[in-house]
Parts: sequence; structure tokens; C-alpha cells
Amino acid sequence: MKLSELIEEKCIAVSLRPAPKEEIIREMVNLAARSARVIDSDAVYRSAIEREKQGSTGIGGGVAIPHAKSAGVTELVAALGICPAGTDFDSKDGGPAYVVFFIEAVPNNPGPHIQALAKIAFLVNKTDFVETVRKCRTPAEVHQALKRFENNLGQI
Repeated sequence: MKLSELIEEKCIAVSLRPAPKEEIIREMVNLAARSARVIDSDAVYRSAIEREKQGSTGIGGGVAIPHAKSAGVTELVAALGICPAGTDFDSKDGGPAYVVFFIEAVPNNPGPHIQALAKIAFLVNKTDFVETVRKCRTPAEVHQALKRFENNLGQI
């Protein structure tokens, strides 16, 4: 699985406004719903909020990865949002999130979900990906950057 294939260009936004994380999650669900893989966006949102209540998905370093599992998707779906001004996501390091990945998986199939989370973590921890995508002005630029980083790192 490549992240650039999982995250469709139409599921990328480059101008998220700072907002409470519940609103950011709603925006990310709406982005993901542009994919045919989302069949019940309300169920997706509820599961993501319930997951967030268990502990913040703000991992630090300017990144948040809200994720959950629900029957609201037919298969793994993802979205990516850039918040140029940063937004509070209760990150572990106390800093704002500038890059928000969103992942929703089907229940009872943890493999792809875990694989996607691992690839995102590797990408944001081993490269200057966050700095690069923060400079992107269009979803196409973000998608191209994602492809370029994947190609440079090999099959992450």
C-alpha cells in the first residue's frame, strides 16, 4: 500500500482554519467522504470522536493523526489536511498541528489500518515532509510531494 494511492487528491485540503479538534475532525471526515469508500459520514465522525476521547491523536511535531474504525466505510480511507496557522490538537508536545492525516478503517480488519499508521509515522519522523507540505498551495502539490517522498524513501 502506498499512501499516495490511499490518499486521493480530492481528499486533500491545504487551507484548514484553526478550530477545536472536533471541528477539524468533522472537516477531515468531509474530505474523506469525497471518496466512494465512505458510506456513512456520521458513523465515521462518531467513531473518530469516540477514539479521540480515549486519548489525543496529536502526535507532536506539528502532526495529528485522528483515526478510528467504523462500518461507515467499505474499506480503508484517508484524508490529509494542512492548517497553515496551526491548530490545537492536544498534541503530546503541546505544539499546534499543521498537518492532519485522517484514517478510517473497517472493523475486524486491523492490518491495513495499522500499516497506514506506521507509514505515516515513518514518513513524518524520518523526513522533512511536514515542512515541505506546509509550503504547498494546492492539493495537487501536496499529492505530488507525497509521491516524491515515498519514491525517495522506497516502499514505506
